[in-house]
Amino acid sequence: MFDSLPLVLILLVSSVLLVGLFRYLKLPAMIAYFVVGIILGPHLIGVLPDSESSRHFAEFGIVFLMFSIGLEFSLPKLYSMRNILFGLGGAQVLITLFASISLAWWFGLHLTSAFVIGSAFTMSSTAIVSKILMERVDLNSRHGRLAIGILLFQDIAVIPKNKGTPRLFTRMETSKIMNMVEGMEV
Repeated sequence: MFDSLPLVLILLVSSVLLVGLFRYLKLPAMIAYFVVGIILGPHLIGVLPDSESSRHFAEFGIVFLMFSIGLEFSLPKLYSMRNILFGLGGAQVLITLFASISLAWWFGLHLTSAFVIGSAFTMSSTAIVSKILMERVDLNSRHGRLAIGILLFQDIAVIPKNKGTPRLFTRMETSKIMNMVEGMEV
């Protein structure tokens, strides 16, 4: 436990300094946290080792982020957003999914592979966008409510996609996709 104290202090000091710089530059603080993680992570400077304890530490950060976002929402507020959530959010997911599938299929991918790629393109990060909207005090603005409605529908849409996607694949398609992904590594 005490082995991680210097690591925590390095992360906190680095985060405070970089957030201060990003605020001065009028950039979202969320991006500063990502930059600290990238710079101090195992692939650049290497202060944070690629270990199980580092992953647990990162998971705590995500839990705290999600908790702070959850404090901003209430059930009555979500219920009042149901038309935006299912209307605009559903339309965004379906249109993006259809366009992505069509484009991937046009490039010669099998329909199930195109579906997986299209599903990835329909997602964005609720945690990042909502935190930026909170920082800019835009969460209750018209565009903030529209963005949150779309993001929440994307989060809901993950469940059937994650449950249904494995059933779409055969072993041959899975190996094709893995070969394609391995070929993209830099």
